[in-house]
Amino acid sequence: MNLFKESIDVCREALKKVEVHEELTYHYAIIRLYSKLIVTNCSIYILLFNGFPDDAMALCRLLYEGLVIIDTLLKGKQRNDTDLLERFMDAPIIMALKNDYETLSFALKHDSNDQGAQSQIKMIKLEIQQYLEKHQKENIRDFSDYWWSGYRNFSEMAQHSYFNKYYAYSLLSNKVHMNAFGAFHYLDNSEPGILLGDTDGGKKQPLLYSSLFLYCSAVIIHDEFPEMCPQNVIDKLKQFSEKSSC
Repeated sequence: MNLFKESIDVCREALKKVEVHEELTYHYAIIRLYSKLIVTNCSIYILLFNGFPDDAMALCRLLYEGLVIIDTLLKGKQRNDTDLLERFMDAPIIMALKNDYETLSFALKHDSNDQGAQSQIKMIKLEIQQYLEKHQKENIRDFSDYWWSGYRNFSEMAQHSYFNKYYAYSLLSNKVHMNAFGAFHYLDNSEPGILLGDTDGGKKQPLLYSSLFLYCSAVIIHDEFPEMCPQNVIDKLKQFSEKSSC
């Protein structure tokens, strides 16, 4: 756990030195994703430190998603795909509009005379229409979670990634969803009965995945943006990953 904290701290200190400009560039897109990965690792560390390995394992799925997305964007940068970059940067705006649209549509189902909701949804439709025309879509539903990637879903994007380890995603998803496996399987099963709080064990798998995904992300970022992940960061993350795999 000490090495985990040291690894996170090294990543954070290096990233603090990078000059950030909010603009339509792959540099800005990657730094936003990488900073999200670091913060998620902070959350995983806190959960493990306080004895909640299963919830930490669930967050490891975000790290894998981030790794695949970073790999997809860096490949786009290498082929100078400005359309991919623009779709990615438009995606959060579009998803926010889509969420607002669905919320207001739900409200109008219950009160069709709500003039405030009617006025807002008209404005949102106008904004959405601009993005439909820009990205050549017919309906707001065409903006699925990973529409910007050019793939139908995350599974397809992962299959075209250098990190095609979708079995890991499926494994980690078992800790995300409230299904039978998640309800009966604990990473620390040393104590019989039902788990109702923190536990002392179960850290090995979350440490393995968090160290691996963070290290892989840093390595591929280093090739394109070495200032984000300088060599001392790579060395520390490699040490953390090797230690966690033992």
